[in-house]
Amino acid sequence: MYTKKNLRGLQLDHYKNSLKLNDEQREVLIGTLLGDASMSFRKGKPHYSVKFEQKAERQVYINHLYEIFEPYVGAPPVPRFIKGEECDNKIKSYWFRTYEHKSLIFYYNFFYKIKDGKKVKVVPKTIHKFLTARALAYWFMDDGTFNWNGTTKSYLFCTQGFQQFECQRLCEALKGNFQISASVHKDKDKWRIYILATSSNLFRDLIRPYVHSEFYYKL
Repeated sequence: MYTKKNLRGLQLDHYKNSLKLNDEQREVLIGTLLGDASMSFRKGKPHYSVKFEQKAERQVYINHLYEIFEPYVGAPPVPRFIKGEECDNKIKSYWFRTYEHKSLIFYYNFFYKIKDGKKVKVVPKTIHKFLTARALAYWFMDDGTFNWNGTTKSYLFCTQGFQQFECQRLCEALKGNFQISASVHKDKDKWRIYILATSSNLFRDLIRPYVHSEFYYKL
């Protein structure tokens, strides 16, 4: 049995080769890669590691993600400081990155395409096969929010980074997998996904078991 402490070189390689993603990690990867998590493309090459980053006030949540992926991580979350003399020592966010690992190759190829030499995050055509209740909850924690009209909440996803047809693809997955009805609305020149009022209770009850207490206010 390998432990990470003080591992270097071949020992670290052997340790990483012993790792295998569990079901929770796989589902959380799907949800967070739909949201804020990212994988990098540097010097013309993909890097099969995942970066998790959350704004400073969500430190509890980034620590929670670290606990899930700790076997795949060499160092705990660290702060990112706002640049500029007037902002010295003011923390902007917390982040950590996993090791590069062969088990993450699938997720890079699933979520990223290279267009004109640049990496673009996409909604995969087969996202419906991987969108579980847990994945949906982590996507919501990353990119979901709500509107409050004084009596009820309505839920939406900030999917402005995706194309309209990709947002529609996600709506179809919500309907097909969970019977949750959603629609795509224009936000300036971008797009957001709204959960229809008729599905609000179903949506909330589905994700509640997986939502971290830090985000109960969203429910």
